[in-house]
Amino acid sequence: MLEATDIRYRIGDKEILRGISAQFEGGVLSVIVGPNGSGKSTLLRVLSGEYVATEGTVHYDSEPLQRISHRDRARMRAVLSQRTELTFPLTVSEIVMMGRYPHFLLKPSNEDYEICEAALERMGALELAARNYLTLSGGEQQIVQFARILAQIAGASNRKRYLLLDEPTTFLDLRHQHQFLHIAQELASEGMVVVAVIHDINLAAQYAGFILALESGRVLSQGTVHQVIRPEIIHDLYHIEVEVIAGPHTGFPIVIAQ
Repeated sequence: MLEATDIRYRIGDKEILRGISAQFEGGVLSVIVGPNGSGKSTLLRVLSGEYVATEGTVHYDSEPLQRISHRDRARMRAVLSQRTELTFPLTVSEIVMMGRYPHFLLKPSNEDYEICEAALERMGALELAARNYLTLSGGEQQIVQFARILAQIAGASNRKRYLLLDEPTTFLDLRHQHQFLHIAQELASEGMVVVAVIHDINLAAQYAGFILALESGRVLSQGTVHQVIRPEIIHDLYHIEVEVIAGPHTGFPIVIAQ
């Protein structure tokens, strides 16, 4: 479990996060939603340890985040940012191998190479292995970065593993959006704690098992899809009138602007 308790985060006099408490469990994909500027990405950075909360605590399976060494964090927790910028040419295989850096000192083992190959295969990107990363499209680069973080937390470990995804579907076409979230859902079902920031409320409704809705740095609502994806909550989040209907085949809520 990944637990945030009364998280506050300030930059100067501006309070970005205002007393956020939530528990993210393994077994289901957890999704953070909310309008631009609501604090979604900031919360994810606090959960990852990139930002230190002004007040409050973050625990990884009852262990305070600040007591976990940076090396141990890198082995158990991986973060996919909105976009990773690189200006020097590396092959896709070399990019994915970066995920294994916390696991070896001088050179990768055969197991490290196997893990990287398996990560690319799971993402359906094995044919990209020899390509120059800089020649890939934005969507292809995002797929490779997902393979990198899968490689990062793979392998034997006595700790639970955590994936934090910041708007992972931003540069993807429709097919790859669903591929990404389906894999994230699978990883959660395997016991990982997977937390994703997602802008598309209908994608969130289809794949999330738990939703945290933020508005102006505060928790507006949290719970199951059917508890959170309701017209009055969507209105309070985005200030727009909507209708919420059940999907004809799946029963997932579908949000339609009026």
